[in-house]
Amino acid sequence: AGARSARHKAVGIGGLMRKQREDNARAGESIDLAFKDLSALMDKAREMVALSNKLKEALEENARNTRENTEKEDQGIEKFLLTLGIASPVTKSTAGSMFHKQLAQQLADFLTVPLKRSHGAMALVDVYCIFNRARGIELVSPEDLIDAAKLFPSMGIQMQLRTFESGTLAIQSSEHSDKEVYKRMAAMTKDDQGTLVGIGVSDVSRQLDVPVILAREYLLMAEDNHILCRDDGPNGLRFYHNFFQQEVTLGDFFMSS
Repeated sequence: AGARSARHKAVGIGGLMRKQREDNARAGESIDLAFKDLSALMDKAREMVALSNKLKEALEENARNTRENTEKEDQGIEKFLLTLGIASPVTKSTAGSMFHKQLAQQLADFLTVPLKRSHGAMALVDVYCIFNRARGIELVSPEDLIDAAKLFPSMGIQMQLRTFESGTLAIQSSEHSDKEVYKRMAAMTKDDQGTLVGIGVSDVSRQLDVPVILAREYLLMAEDNHILCRDDGPNGLRFYHNFFQQEVTLGDFFMSS
């Protein structure tokens, strides 16, 4: 009876060990297959990035030779190129101590088209998303992105990292003008018949084609600079043309007289 029990025990342990080996073998095969699929995907990604570079070169060559392309067609091609990714993204392992400088240059090159479409300004959170999407698996941290953007002025790049009073971060091109934004928002406070209307964050976001986070910052800046004044009423927060500034200017004039 004791021998039979020992034999059953040995068979049980042996069976468990065989099952474990079989499970390990199946897991190994699954991992090998997964890596083969990943390798094939990476090869295809390299082909797509190479294709995007050829398309970009063709687009630039076509722009030099002819001006017949419509703006809509150009925007469509640019949007397509953005989805294909960045060839040879800068990494810390390849760039070493020059990582942030090289990253800043690559970031500036990448943002040329998106900034143009966004009227010269983009929230940093949006930049982070589209830049990392284009980099594929070579993601950068928010800290590295900020450090790279801070180098724009010292490198002579016509962009800058801007911090709004609320703490919101954005990247702006040198062509961006706050005065132009104020002018456009002031024009929005009148309808086609010249009637005064209030504007909100969604209105500014839609008409200026900027994200809500920047639309809010622009409205607050216009208020701080006495371009607009707020009305927080039953219909929510709205901003109107500021007539009080004109009254203050006239009052100061009479008092000084």
